[in-house]
Amino acid sequence: MLNATKANFDNTVAKIKCLNPDVELVTEYMNEMKEVKDDVLVSPSPDGDDV
Repeated sequence: MLNATKANFDNTVAKIKCLNPDVELVTEYMNEMKEVKDDVLVSPSPDGDDV
């Protein structure tokens, strides 16, 4: 399941880069397990609960 998630994530990043060639997309610290909460990139909580 994680391999499929990573493949989908990588494909989405590639699409964004392709559609926005003039934008420098910062992908450092980004991965398929991170999410955006309150305009900040965070790792989900280990128990899956939203705080």
